Amino acid sequence: AARSTAATIVNTAAGRVAMQARPHHNGSVTVIPNGIPDPGDPTPEQRAAARAELGFDPHHLLVGWVGRFAEQKDPDLMLEGIRRVHDVIPDVRFALIGDGPLFHATEARINELEIGAVTRCYGFRRDAAELLCGLDVLVNTSRYEGMPFTILEAMFRRVPVVGTRIAGNEQLIAHLASGVTYAQ
Repeated sequence: AARSTAATIVNTAAGRVAMQARPHHNGSVTVIPNGIPDPGDPTPEQRAAARAELGFDPHHLLVGWVGRFAEQKDPDLMLEGIRRVHDVIPDVRFALIGDGPLFHATEARINELEIGAVTRCYGFRRDAAELLCGLDVLVNTSRYEGMPFTILEAMFRRVPVVGTRIAGNEQLIAHLASGVTYAQ
């Protein structure tokens, strides 16, 4: 196949080197890490625009959660974290982006926990990847993952990640280097 292929997409720089080293390779090789193109470092203007789109004061620390509101993603764990953080640091704000079967139950739980003043749910957003650069931290509360794209997208946008200590997250987050992992 390498002999008759005009272009090849690989997911690592090492993959590019390996493909180009094949004796019959003729085409170009493009690296797209895990299928997510690198958007480059966000500009201050992009960060400000994302923050404005989310409707938060630029002076507050903004923690985000992006995912499907489902058991796998464990939005209740995020809400418990919000409650705990809010009790200690009331100026932190929280943005939850996504949709799913637990969306309305999560909204109800936000009201029960009395964290609605600092927490906003946005539902499904096609621009979620672009909004990540408005966050100061992304949290991933998944119970299990394969390759969580939200973590990759956040890292591309230079947003640190806090994630559960599970296989998919630990493959991406270098504990205390590019983020933090924690036991559920």
